[in-house]
Amino acid sequence: MNNIIIIKLAALGDVLRTTCILEGLHKKYRDASISWLTAKSALCLLENNPLIDSVFAIEDSVSTELLLESYDLVISLDDEPAACNLAARLTTRKFFGAYHVNDKTLYTDDSADWFDMSLISVFGKVEADKRKKENQRSYPDILFHALGITEGKPSLQLNPRNREFAQKFARAHLSPGRLKIGLNTGAGDRWQFKQLSIPQTIDIAEHFSLDPDKEILLFGGPAELQRNESIISNANCSIIETGTSNSINDFAALIGLCDLLITSDSLAFHIASAIDVTTIVFFGPTSSAEIHLFSSGNKITSPLPCVCCYKKRCDFKPNCMDVIPTDEILQIAEELLSTNRSRSE
Repeated sequence: MNNIIIIKLAALGDVLRTTCILEGLHKKYRDASISWLTAKSALCLLENNPLIDSVFAIEDSVSTELLLESYDLVISLDDEPAACNLAARLTTRKFFGAYHVNDKTLYTDDSADWFDMSLISVFGKVEADKRKKENQRSYPDILFHALGITEGKPSLQLNPRNREFAQKFARAHLSPGRLKIGLNTGAGDRWQFKQLSIPQTIDIAEHFSLDPDKEILLFGGPAELQRNESIISNANCSIIETGTSNSINDFAALIGLCDLLITSDSLAFHIASAIDVTTIVFFGPTSSAEIHLFSSGNKITSPLPCVCCYKKRCDFKPNCMDVIPTDEILQIAEELLSTNRSRSE
């Protein structure tokens, strides 16, 4: 048996998108037993996944247990010091990715296509940022090639309670037969400049409200509470609020109700990819090339030349997200909905 451990702690969307390597690993290593070390906050994204045998949270002091294991392959995809320190101490026949030794964080040559663009790049931040902006390969494509595995897609296993939660919500708030358009235009506290403005979001919602065969669902997390309240109170149309305090997996089950999700580059996008919801995802400060559309959908990138800057603060007026063309979002949305409707008939 090939004993494999994957180390990827955060962020939540990054953990979920990394599950795309599981199918290929099982095909390459037919008798593999795959473990995953992650952050406690990400456990819900990995538990019950039939392609993972064991999931560990780094906060649970699992170092001793893992250090007693002998691995055939360690895949270390996180640049966090705690992850790299532990990765360097594991016993393994083959190692791929980042590790910490002699007060330095390094990475293996075969993982350089990814880590050369990262915060631990051997070339320094300026060159790493330049490479990231010039990069035209998606994160999954880089990993598939570097690990020598076939392509797979992200996977998220929702339990019956999550699905019943969503169905109960649908029975209470949604109309059978109408197309469900999800709007997830916020981006949490960390990346506020990934989000569409409130007026842009309202424009999109009001457009769809003109069609009696469509209804609009508004998504978000705790950081979007006031934002979503403002959207609903200022829009001249009916918007169905899905709540901002749902568990991650209940949030995912609600996304699964949608025929189309219009979203920022955030966890919601990665969830939609994992559960096959058609998606339009928009980009400004982060890389659109790095993102792979596993489900049907489209990517829209800001037309400003400063995109993919990875800055969490911006002094430009208008900023890159302010000029995201909502008319383009609406046109693509109508095309995708029409295509999906034709396929289902």
